[in-house]
Amino acid sequence: MHTFLLAPSEDFSSGYSEGSGPDDLPAKRKVVGTVLVVEDELALRETLCDVLQYEGYPADTAANGREALAYLRGNNVPALIILDLMMPVMNGWEFRAEQLRDADLAAVPVVILSAAPDLRQQAAFLNVADYLPKPIDVSRLLQLVQRYCG
Repeated sequence: MHTFLLAPSEDFSSGYSEGSGPDDLPAKRKVVGTVLVVEDELALRETLCDVLQYEGYPADTAANGREALAYLRGNNVPALIILDLMMPVMNGWEFRAEQLRDADLAAVPVVILSAAPDLRQQAAFLNVADYLPKPIDVSRLLQLVQRYCG
């Protein structure tokens, strides 16, 4: 597997041949559950979702914490949440506080992602499963997803 670093402005979808994409590929592994990607930047959110689906992981997205909470309360609970910290409407810290207040959602593991220099401390403060610095190392992303989703 190659290591790619994804910056928010990169377009992963151009790597697909014409007429193909993540929906055209067979699942590569038995997957335990969905990954919810919560990221405000549209290009990065879609790219992460595409990468996960390409690797055989079902993935859904939300543009901010409020959308993520609505998703969680209206759908099956995902196996993993990948959470950006800095977002409009409801940021990652606010989302995490609300998630922990809801007994049905509190146990869902969260991996935070951010370009913040103190990401390790933020992860400890938020009591999350792990963290992923931006720009994103796709190999590390997939290792974390595999840990929680099979």
